[in-house]
Amino acid sequence: ASQTGSNVEDTLYDSGWYLPALAELYQVWKNRTIVDSAMNVLEGTSLSNNYYWSSSESDWVLGHVGYYAKSIDFDNNKVVGHSKNLDEKVRAIHVF
Repeated sequence: ASQTGSNVEDTLYDSGWYLPALAELYQVWKNRTIVDSAMNVLEGTSLSNNYYWSSSESDWVLGHVGYYAKSIDFDNNKVVGHSKNLDEKVRAIHVF
C-alpha cells in the first residue's frame, strides 16, 4: 500500500512496512492513545473509530477460505471477518 505525502520517503523508514496480523493490530488498538499522540507529533493521521484490516485471513464462511480477512472495529474492539472487497481502513506498521 502506498500513501501520497508520506513523511517517510527517502529516510531510513521508507521500506519495511507491512499490514499487521490480527494480534499486531490488536496491540495498535490497545495502545491507540500512545499511537495517536505519536501521530500528532509527526503530523500524521490519528486512528479513527472504524474497522481496520489485518493481514489475517478468516474462514468464517465455510468454503470461502481466502476470500475473507479479519478486521478490528476500533470503536469497540470487535473482531469480524469481512469480505476482502469491502472498503475499509488500513494502518501499516514498521518492522523494529
